[in-house]
Amino acid sequence: LDFLFPLAAMSAADIARIVSEGLAPDDPLAGWFRAAADGVLHVDIEGMLTGSIDLVARVDGRYVVADYKTNRISDNAAFTRAEMVGEMERHGYPLQAVLYLVALRRYLSFRLPEVDVDDCIGGAAYLFVRGMTPTSTAVAVGDQVPGVMWWTPPPTVIARLDAEIAPEVRRGG
Repeated sequence: LDFLFPLAAMSAADIARIVSEGLAPDDPLAGWFRAAADGVLHVDIEGMLTGSIDLVARVDGRYVVADYKTNRISDNAAFTRAEMVGEMERHGYPLQAVLYLVALRRYLSFRLPEVDVDDCIGGAAYLFVRGMTPTSTAVAVGDQVPGVMWWTPPPTVIARLDAEIAPEVRRGG
């Protein structure tokens, strides 16, 4: 799914602050967003954001974004949840995930204007292909399996971020 949308003048730290305020303390990516909000990530943004989501899938009536990663974590990595979270944090993938979820939300709001899109979004999956096994793809959303990192932020976080990034974007119709 290719996307292009306007971004208001803000910083990556502003985005991280918005997300961190809505995450539960035990969210696996909450620490990264708090650190980024505190200024670890110094990137000012404004203009147009373009990207391409590797996969949008409908699972049990909800849409999820998926991104394939070929990272080599270590020679003896088991691709546990903790190892994948660490890899995501090292490469800034949490920021990518929330922007992809905003892009999906916008896409669905234009394609399905009669539906509450916040009820339709199931989160993001990062598929670390070097750690996946044939059974990795045969699990329910949210299950913990080697090579598959599921992340489902609260729908209110994505909705708020969407509104803050570009409040002038018209929805539906």
